[in-house]
Amino acid sequence: MNTIDTESFIREVRARSVIWDSTLSGYSYKNEKRKAWRDLCRIFLEGFHDRTEAERCKLEIELQKKWKNLRDCYTRELNKQNNVGHTQLRKKYVFFDMLSFLYPVCINRLYLTSEDAERARVTSPLKLQEETQNKPKKVKPAQDSDKFFLLSLLTDLKNVPEHYKMDCKLELMNILKKYNAEYDCTSQTEYPDSTYQAQYSSQCVSSTGLSQTDIINDIFGK
Repeated sequence: MNTIDTESFIREVRARSVIWDSTLSGYSYKNEKRKAWRDLCRIFLEGFHDRTEAERCKLEIELQKKWKNLRDCYTRELNKQNNVGHTQLRKKYVFFDMLSFLYPVCINRLYLTSEDAERARVTSPLKLQEETQNKPKKVKPAQDSDKFFLLSLLTDLKNVPEHYKMDCKLELMNILKKYNAEYDCTSQTEYPDSTYQAQYSSQCVSSTGLSQTDIINDIFGK
């Protein structure tokens, strides 16, 4: 790439705001940007028309790198001035004044960068860990041990042959009746003969109004 006059280059870029002004609607249009860069290539790169398309693309990228370097230098200088203030004497970037048209765009980027950094700090893994540690832990509801015990018998009950299942349930009910004072059953506690099953079922009624057969079936299923 032949030597390019930097001041002339800056003036030509400034005249093509689609390259640098991110507030423009056309800034996101690649075709508009491409056209602007090709115009700059024709101005500053001698014999650009005579190159192959691959060579033109390479030269265009080199010109874009030159502009990016100028823009980055201006942004760094602007950042330094914001940090140290104007009271401290220091040498200013040589093209700073010429690039001052970038100020509204760059200062907006610097502001957004600061906001992003703050958000990143607030949502950092360490911060999230601290918030998690300080967050009140949810108290798990107490588990019903009686319910789990009865459910643990479900598999064994299902393995009982169908014609013995009612007898098994009645024996379970007899045991519950023996140790549960809430049931007001005055009949005898054991019925070895299946002919008394209907009578027992009708006599044993819980305080809820449900028979013990209903309760057992409700727990284990029919």
